[in-house]
Amino acid sequence: MPPRASFREFRKGRDDDALIDLLTTETWPLRAQPRFTRAEVEEELASGQYGEGKDLTFLIEVEDEVVGLVRLEGIDEPRFDPALDIRFRAAWRGRGLGVEAVRFITTEFFRRHPDRFRIEGQTRRDNLPMRKVFQRAGWVKEAVYRAAWAPDETGARRDGLGYAILRSDWESGTTTPPDLSPP
Repeated sequence: MPPRASFREFRKGRDDDALIDLLTTETWPLRAQPRFTRAEVEEELASGQYGEGKDLTFLIEVEDEVVGLVRLEGIDEPRFDPALDIRFRAAWRGRGLGVEAVRFITTEFFRRHPDRFRIEGQTRRDNLPMRKVFQRAGWVKEAVYRAAWAPDETGARRDGLGYAILRSDWESGTTTPPDLSPP
């Protein structure tokens, strides 16, 4: 059984040090930017990321230890769908917390924003754990972005996969696959 996580909404000022520690002391494989410096995170905080109405961000804790974060970027722009960002410390990856975190942020967003109808997320094709998280959390694969991911550590470009969840699927507990029939 996976450990029980709790979710604490990020608050600028109170949680800056925890966020900086999380992002700068870990390596983020399978990501466009695998490492962050303190200055980069501070710059993102100064620009209003991780909260302040632009993003919906929660620190993920297990027994008072910050083990990750889950956020939706771009919630302030109604013309675009918010995008998922989820990260776990290396010691906590693969321990069953991803599905819980994705379901939590999905529910939190749809409850807070009754006028919004869709959330999206992307991952690299070779990120099998994240692909399983999306599927188990009720999200649907709807796009393949060929060689669209930034070059990895070997210089290779990877395919990206796009996933999304619709409010109607979240409300009904079902999934509706996209219509991919030819024109």
